[in-house]
Amino acid sequence: MKDRPTPQLPLTIFKWFCRQSYHADIEGDLIQTYDRNLNEVGRRRAYWRLMGDVARLFRPGIIKPLNLNMGKNYQPMLKNSILTAVRNLMRNKVSSGLNIAGLSIGMVACIFIVLYVTKQLSYDSHLPDNIYRITNEKYGSGELVYAKAITYPSVAPLLKDISPEVVSYTRLWKLNGDIVFSANGKELNIEKMMYADNSVFKMFSIPLVKGDIETALNAPASIAISASIAKAFFDSEDPINKSMTLISGSDRVEGVVTAVFEDLPDNTHLNFTILVSFPTAEGFLGGQQGVLNNWKLARFYNYVQLTSADVVPTINDRLSDLVAKNKPGEASGSEKLLLQPAKGNSPALEPPGRNEAEWKYHYRLFS
Repeated sequence: MKDRPTPQLPLTIFKWFCRQSYHADIEGDLIQTYDRNLNEVGRRRAYWRLMGDVARLFRPGIIKPLNLNMGKNYQPMLKNSILTAVRNLMRNKVSSGLNIAGLSIGMVACIFIVLYVTKQLSYDSHLPDNIYRITNEKYGSGELVYAKAITYPSVAPLLKDISPEVVSYTRLWKLNGDIVFSANGKELNIEKMMYADNSVFKMFSIPLVKGDIETALNAPASIAISASIAKAFFDSEDPINKSMTLISGSDRVEGVVTAVFEDLPDNTHLNFTILVSFPTAEGFLGGQQGVLNNWKLARFYNYVQLTSADVVPTINDRLSDLVAKNKPGEASGSEKLLLQPAKGNSPALEPPGRNEAEWKYHYRLFS
């Protein structure tokens, strides 16, 4: 894995409260612990562990003394002000208690609201620019019947073939039913498993802890796992080239771990901990021969990366042409494929708990 700089915010907080004479020794220990955690659990968890280590150092003996430097003339005034405040509090215990309790509750509520709204507004903001998801809209009698984020598996490849404005594409497919993975003598039921094209790592800027980003999911039966899944199955062992079996009902796929990627952040609609190569999907499970080339099984997430946002209307027109060509039996206008931004605060992405009214409220609150 490439060397990564130690996050500066936790170290800055540490230097702010720590005695100067302790800086060098303790900071070195913090950095060494962070590097070890980075290799074991990934960047995000290592960062929060570093923040926890810094918080635990905030204790007497390490905190540097306050330098009020107010001069002798100010000290009696400060002492008198404190005594006056204490006497007023003691004289009016009930009203003072209510005021302090109300202020405390209000401050805590405000902090929680700020944290919640900040997280909601950061949803998918880490994704690269100009990435769009292809959505599917069905119409009946001129009215919208439903709109979904899943569509046919061949849409993105065909669009790439006829559109120089499409830089790259990737597809994801979540298999329904109970999925069990077996490796290293352990069996775990994995809900967040998806089939994926190898381009998924580059398109969504997902760093690999181990493995080759160019070939990780190219071959059939290749499996990429998150850092947390790697630890659950293999502890501290190197999982690369280790056997892993996918079990779905009576079907079994004997696979090999080819990559380990960093755990995804919480504020994203991407939701997987294990990725299986797309060539594995065809012919292995459920007899889905030709599953990657049909226009009947609308269960796939298709993403494309464009040269710029200006070409979106052009790409939408080409999607309409693809529908007309590949589904000639459909009535004109009964089905539409449209691009939808993946980055930022798109309310139409609809992750759990996010709807358009809620998102607009969040935006107005901070605008």
